[in-house]
This record gives sequence, structure tokens and C-alpha cells, in this order.
Amino acid sequence: MELKNFTMRYDGYPALSCQVPCTMYGTLLEHGMIEDPFWGMNEQKYTALSDQDCTFESIFSADETILDREHVFLRFYGLDTLCHIYLNGKKLGETSDMHRCYAFDVKEVLIRGENLLRLVFQSPTVYAREMNNKCFLWHNPDTLPGAAHLRKSICMFGWDWAPKLPDMGIFRKVELEAYDGDKIEALDAGADDYLTKPFSVEEFVACGLEVKNLTRDLHANGIVGIMTGYE
Repeated sequence: MELKNFTMRYDGYPALSCQVPCTMYGTLLEHGMIEDPFWGMNEQKYTALSDQDCTFESIFSADETILDREHVFLRFYGLDTLCHIYLNGKKLGETSDMHRCYAFDVKEVLIRGENLLRLVFQSPTVYAREMNNKCFLWHNPDTLPGAAHLRKSICMFGWDWAPKLPDMGIFRKVELEAYDGDKIEALDAGADDYLTKPFSVEEFVACGLEVKNLTRDLHANGIVGIMTGYE
């Protein structure tokens, strides 16, 4: 189940509805709360908006088709960047890298009926400045100080061609996944001593490939099998 509908809460503005993908600047612009920050010199008026935290909330329902499954995971495919994740008041974890996905086991946290997901995003500019005061990292003159301390698209902090608008929010899908048994999420294909190449399960299926004779390889800490069906 994909969670698409959120409400953004940002001090100084009313609660604003939004749909994934949704970010602080994008949501404010969509509701006419700010002018286009990419027009003219508007960035100079709005860079400071990144100095404040913001929250995205989603209320969704869960029934027995989800709760009765053996495994239930909440998956985030793109959070930008410093985010504290809460489900029904329980903290699931924190994120600090917009370039990776995150998954949390929520089997014991979900409740029947309405559930509340809160994503509290920490100001990227405040964090960057604080970290840079502790440990200085060089940056080009067009970039806000401390940008290199974050695993975040650095051009958001300014470049010779880019405005200084370090955004925050949800830029890829959020998914509640429930299933029984085990699941193979990725596969490596290789032959003897050749380098392996990672494949998604979907790519194997698209090529008509099958994997059989699965055994656990303790050295590789994974599952090894024989690939068939390729011509």
C-alpha cells in the first residue's frame, strides 16, 4: 500500500495538504504561500526558510489484510534528508542520507484502524552550520557553508548555476508492505571468478530467468542458486 496523502506543518503557515512527492518549498509554492523561488532573485528571500524544521503527517488505515501478515515493513524510497520517523507516537528511527532507501519493521507498531505517521525533518542549513563549526570542510564560494557534512544533493546549497534552496521532504514513494514467508529483494548474477552484477528481482523476471537449487553461502552471507532460462 502506497502512502500518498500528507499534511505539512511549518511554523508561521497553516497546515497544508500535499501528495508525494512533496517538499517544504514545493508545498508552500503549490498553495501560493510563496512566489516561485527559482524566479529572478526570489531565492534571496526564501533561503532562510530552510533554517526551520518542518513536519509531514499522514493518517492511513490498516486492516486484517495487512495486520495478519507475517511481515509488515514501512519503506521510504526518498527522504530529504535529516528525518525523525514516528508511527503512532513510537520513534522508528532517523535518516541522514537522501541517496538511499530505508525500511522499518512495523508489525508490532501498527494498529487496526487509523494510524498516524509523522516525519519530522530537521533544518539542513542549521545542521550544516553546526557541523562546520565543529569541523570545517572547504566549500566553493557559491555554496552555503557546511554543505559537505550532509549526504544530500549539494547543488541545493548553491552552485554557480544553482540557487541556495536546501529543501526538505519526501521526494520518492512511501510504501507499507505486508507479506508472508521470506523475500528476495536483489540478486547478483555471475560466473565462476568473474565479477558479479547486481540485478533486481524484476529484471530477472522480465528476462524470463529462474533461480533454483538455492543454498545458503555462509562466506557470502547470502543465498546462492543456479540461474536458468537465459538464451
